Amino acid sequence: MILKRKYDIVISFTEAQKEIAMNISLALELLDMVPFYYPYKEEESLGKNLIENLKNIYQNEGVVVVAIFSEEYFLKKYTLIEFKEIQKRLLNEPDCLIPVLYGEVELPTSLKGLTHICWEKTDPKSIASIIKERIEEKIDLLFDKSFSKIKKASKGELIDTIKRLNKFKKINKENIHFYLGICYYHLDQSNYNLQKSIENFTQVVTINPTFHKGFYWLSRITIEQKGINRIKYKEILQPIDWLKRAIELAPEETTYVLFAKFLNEKFFNKHGLRKPF
Repeated sequence: MILKRKYDIVISFTEAQKEIAMNISLALELLDMVPFYYPYKEEESLGKNLIENLKNIYQNEGVVVVAIFSEEYFLKKYTLIEFKEIQKRLLNEPDCLIPVLYGEVELPTSLKGLTHICWEKTDPKSIASIIKERIEEKIDLLFDKSFSKIKKASKGELIDTIKRLNKFKKINKENIHFYLGICYYHLDQSNYNLQKSIENFTQVVTINPTFHKGFYWLSRITIEQKGINRIKYKEILQPIDWLKRAIELAPEETTYVLFAKFLNEKFFNKHGLRKPF
């Protein structure tokens, strides 16, 4: 699972391209990404089987893999080990690799036709930007598949996901804040977590004013935090506006309509007030 991976990017390279890999790693850090650049992470391998550790890193630990392919790359023991793991991963995750070509190099048949970056025609900053965009795309794809799983997740899984999402928060995409809001909500119903949900859903609709789910959850959680039997008329007006906006943007969403009927009956009818829906 993407959100459980330790690094945003793992970089595969030979000693001859060490400086290039270092420059890409530094450019990524400037974008708040977390790269695996072996010379800076060497201590993490202490006490471990080096080959097995490398296999795990290049197969499982990075959201994206960057491989600097050169003449030397396919001749060296450790890069061949790394490449074998990258190939395995490509079978199930064809968008995990960003190839960077250094000099004239003949790519293996398995990589023929794969779009690549020519080092001589670019720079570390540009490569870092491309990597960041790829990570954003992969996070979006993950979110499309994850909503139902969040409701069933354990407390530990939710905490781990929140930690990971908080790191990606600087990307400032509405999906990241939306799923942070959902995770905080399902973690427990404490005032702290409900407030964190509200903060993230507020950011969602600030980034994207047409994100109807953000308006619905803002309305729902604000009312739940106050309590339908304790909330005051002035306090419910803003949540009502948010819910109206959600219904306006997505009138086919029955969940929003049912929540509106609930508020009509449990609050406005009860207090003899004019129903807003």
